[in-house]
Amino acid sequence: MRRLVLSFVVIILCICVPKETILAKGSRYPGQELNGTWQVVKNDIPFEGADEVFLPVGQKVAFWLTGDSHGYGPFQRTRTGMDIGMKLMLPMDKNICGLKAWDYLCDEHGNLNLDKNDIEGNAYVVTDESRGLLNVVVMRGKESVDFKKNWRKDAKNYYFNLNMNAESHLYDIHPMKNGNEILIFSFGAGVTRFPALLRRVK
Repeated sequence: MRRLVLSFVVIILCICVPKETILAKGSRYPGQELNGTWQVVKNDIPFEGADEVFLPVGQKVAFWLTGDSHGYGPFQRTRTGMDIGMKLMLPMDKNICGLKAWDYLCDEHGNLNLDKNDIEGNAYVVTDESRGLLNVVVMRGKESVDFKKNWRKDAKNYYFNLNMNAESHLYDIHPMKNGNEILIFSFGAGVTRFPALLRRVK
């Protein structure tokens, strides 16, 4: 009888526990491995149709997750996910003003014009954790094979979809098995999708 009860509990856990919770070994919650500071080391990775770069080489980006989750209200698109914030570390490269995805950080003369209210410490907060959603997407079969063939053989079999500021910024982040590199694809309204390779610095 005890064995039957134990088997029942295990089956219930397997059904109820989100698959993303058990994806990343060593992580207490989905996406925890993104916590920290990353630096763009390559942004000219060939990609069909890409006409821009994500961020200038050398620019540092920080992500932080709290382990909590939230969702949009009933009058907005329904979506839930893990809380995640994003910062651009200072100093910021002035060349960022030439990129469509970031021109809102600049004035009409192409100079950085950052809102002082969004500067915390040595970083500009692009998205605080209450406005960022992270979801885990598992790549299966052909999708996983094609990704590793075209991009990185050492990519993990899942990636993180980041939805920032009510979908004004969308990112797919593919972590590498070494834990020290991520491949980011950024896309959104009016911005062509483009990839960048970032390396952990902290």
